[in-house]
Amino acid sequence: MNSIRRKYKKYKYIGLLSVVLIFTLSIIGVGYGVWNDTVEISTKITTGEFDMKLIQGNGFIERDGKRIEFNPEKIKPGDSVILDYTVRNEGTIPCKYKVIVTENNSLDIHCEEEKILEPGKEARGEIKITGSSVGQYEYTMKLQCTQVN
Repeated sequence: MNSIRRKYKKYKYIGLLSVVLIFTLSIIGVGYGVWNDTVEISTKITTGEFDMKLIQGNGFIERDGKRIEFNPEKIKPGDSVILDYTVRNEGTIPCKYKVIVTENNSLDIHCEEEKILEPGKEARGEIKITGSSVGQYEYTMKLQCTQVN
């Protein structure tokens, strides 16, 4: 009978240890739940299209509307010619644009300041080119367009 009591006592300690262990793990779970939290962030992003085109000008405009070729007749030193152009913002976001002279061999070129153009709108521009001396000159100008932030 004594051996049965020892076995029972042994199982009693194992049972008590199991109950204490389950209780301890439950408290840890509750503590973890109390000190943990999540935040959900929902966002919606709408993207736009960026598309500027040359639509008119007193030069030859290529089909894609990205290039204009302007070959004025011979001008005398000190005389000026004007390149007229019209651009259209065919995209869905506003943009700002300005003319940048990338190559210039002794020509006096005056361009307008930077402008902002809303989607679907058109703007007329003008570039004044003045000959400074006798000769043949080639030049390149780019219409630099950037997204308005």
